[in-house]
Amino acid sequence: MVIKQYDVYLVSLDPTFGYEVKKTRPCLIISPDDMNAYLKTVMIAPMTTKSHPYPTRASLRFKGKNAHICLDQIRTVDQRRMQKKLGSLQASATDKVKAIIREILEGAKSAGATTTEVPLHHIDMKGCMGCLSCRKTPGVCKQKDGLSPFLEAMKDCDGIVIGSPIYMYRITGQMKQFVDRCYSFYKDRDDGGYDCVLSPGKKFALVISQGAPDPEQYKKSIRWLAGMTGFGFGMKEVGRIIHSGSHENPAKDTKDLLKEANEIGQRLVAE
Repeated sequence: MVIKQYDVYLVSLDPTFGYEVKKTRPCLIISPDDMNAYLKTVMIAPMTTKSHPYPTRASLRFKGKNAHICLDQIRTVDQRRMQKKLGSLQASATDKVKAIIREILEGAKSAGATTTEVPLHHIDMKGCMGCLSCRKTPGVCKQKDGLSPFLEAMKDCDGIVIGSPIYMYRITGQMKQFVDRCYSFYKDRDDGGYDCVLSPGKKFALVISQGAPDPEQYKKSIRWLAGMTGFGFGMKEVGRIIHSGSHENPAKDTKDLLKEANEIGQRLVAE
């Protein structure tokens, strides 16, 4: 099953509790394609034909009916709850959804956090040995070097920021080396897939800088990086910056970009 963001599926929501939207009903896929491609769960927003005009509910026409997307009821569900695809939203409707989600995120209040910057180029980081010892002890990488304490710290942290420039049409060699070492966080499942040993509830943000002016030019590499780190780790993405044309517009001189980065940082530590 290929699930895309902004597809609409019939989803079985029961059992539920209290004021949660109930029954089997159309639901909008909220989770990005990076997450949908690698996980067995998806983030959905239930849809209803009966609703008060709450600011957190986007109204639209779907399949000839007036409907509301309940963005105040976003939840994560197993893909086995999804019964069949009903269609996809038009661009005008997805713009409404994005605007409301953006307001929800920007309205979140930040909390203080302790941060550690890990410049991969400046630490003694070795590559994956392919020894597969982490298949016997998931979460433990046998390779011991300058990266080891930071891999351990990822088990206890509340969130991470993954950042890489694009070199030679791909992420940097150092970042690929880091991703290879993160294989130790994945645990084999009986069905051939993987689960992550990191505790749930963590958040992540992604930052990419590239000289090319088209932000879509390297989307495959960016999607892979997001899928193999944040989404693969079961984390929730709170923001993404694709800084294109970086040669002509250095990040340090771009006020709007720095403002966006600051806001993402606040969301990363918000409760």
